[in-house]
Amino acid sequence: MCKQIDETWLAEFAQKISTPWDFTAVHINKNNLDGVKKDIAHYMTYGKPIWVTEFACVNDHDGFVPCTDQKEINNFIDDVVPYFESEPNVYAYAYSNGLGLGDVWPLMNGDSLSESGRTYLAAISRYH
Repeated sequence: MCKQIDETWLAEFAQKISTPWDFTAVHINKNNLDGVKKDIAHYMTYGKPIWVTEFACVNDHDGFVPCTDQKEINNFIDDVVPYFESEPNVYAYAYSNGLGLGDVWPLMNGDSLSESGRTYLAAISRYH
């Protein structure tokens, strides 16, 4: 299971430091909006702006299984981008293009945008 909402160290860390941090940077690896919202709600308890430095469509119930169904990925992108844009505690977010996310999720396919990349571009273009 990924560690987002299940993290157990940050509260203890916060109590032991003398200078508070400015924002909380997180990676979100979920395959539905409800899971994303739960992770964000958890980190909002620390009272800091949230930077989602990476997000990806991943089933984290029994390990780390990247989404491979294009429709599921498109729906996930179309759900989470409006949420990130409307959630006042999320100050920044970025699409994860890291290793281990399969062949369908990455933004690029060779030198061109993949379908996932085109879906993400369309989603963020509504706001920027």
